[in-house]
Amino acid sequence: MLSTLTVWSGVARADLASLYIQGFGGLSGASLKEINVGEGTSSMGSVFGGEVGAKFMFLNGYVSLDDYTSRGTVTRVVLNFMGGVGFAGFNLTGRAGMGLMIEKDGVFDGMALGSNRTGATARAGVALDYGLSYGLYVGAGLDGEFYALKPTDSGVSDTSFRTGADIMLSLHVGFALGL
Repeated sequence: MLSTLTVWSGVARADLASLYIQGFGGLSGASLKEINVGEGTSSMGSVFGGEVGAKFMFLNGYVSLDDYTSRGTVTRVVLNFMGGVGFAGFNLTGRAGMGLMIEKDGVFDGMALGSNRTGATARAGVALDYGLSYGLYVGAGLDGEFYALKPTDSGVSDTSFRTGADIMLSLHVGFALGL
C-alpha cells in the first residue's frame, strides 16, 4: 500500500490552459529508412530550435523555429489536437495537427541559399516529459510531418507543390505556466 501511495503522490495538475516555451536539439531526416545503415542516401542531420505555444483543453497552438544546422531554417505555425496521461512525475502526450511553414535555404531538397518557400504541413508526434519542478520539465519527442511546398520562391507564378515527409527525434527542456 505504501509503494502505491508513493507512486501516485505528488501535485495533481489539470490546467485548463497553459503557456509554454521550449528549446530542443536532435536529429532530423526525410524518412525512417535513412536511419538504417546502408539504405539510401541520408539527409539525417542535427537540428536545434525553439517553440512557443499555448494549450487550451485539448488544443495546442505553437510557433516553432528549427535550425537544420547543415541546411537552413524552417518556421512553422501549427494548430493541434492533443491529449496526454501522467504517472509518477512523467507525462506522455500525443498531438496531431496542421499549419503553415516557411522554409529558408532549401532545407528539404537543397534549393539555393537565400530562397524562401511557403507551404502547408500536417504534423503528428509523441513526447515523454518529466517534471523537474513546478513548470520546468525535460523530455524526449518523436515528430513526423508531411508537407507541401511551392517548388520555387517565385510566389504567384507557382501553381504546383512539392510534397515530402520529415521526421525528428529530439531532447527538449521547457517551462510551462498553467492557468
